[in-house]
Amino acid sequence: MLDEIIKFMVNNYWGDIASIISLPLSIIGFVATLIGVWKARGSLKKTEEAVNKLRDMIVQVDTIEDLSNAITIMEEIKRLHRIDAWTLLPDRYSTLKRKLISIQSANPDMPINHIEALQAAVTQLTQMENKVEAHLSSANNAIDKVRFNKIVSTQMERIEEILIATRQKMGT
Repeated sequence: MLDEIIKFMVNNYWGDIASIISLPLSIIGFVATLIGVWKARGSLKKTEEAVNKLRDMIVQVDTIEDLSNAITIMEEIKRLHRIDAWTLLPDRYSTLKRKLISIQSANPDMPINHIEALQAAVTQLTQMENKVEAHLSSANNAIDKVRFNKIVSTQMERIEEILIATRQKMGT
């Protein structure tokens, strides 16, 4: 008799039985999915934080490299002043200005005093470049290379301060 009841239930109510069995399984699957999403969301936040830290570190490394290159160019400019290589200087001024502007652009959160120092260097280099261009176009425009080297030395010291601060920031 039990066999007949089971056969009758299976033959006539198979869909209902399957629905009743699948409901708890669906609920368990849904809960498991929610837990997985919640864990993935936490992992995503951690990954995002790690990517942002890595990006900041790369910018700092690039900034340190660019500042070091800028100082090297400034040393070269001082040497070129000393040997009166005026025809080479406009290109070197221009390269240095682009590098300093690039540093500013790549570091919008840089302290204001560093931004001002970079901008002051660009301004002075532009003035020096204009004087050298005027000198090259007319022999009447004399250039005081000692004064020029003092200006470059002062700007170089400011750039070195920014370099040191950036290195210290990266170390923390």
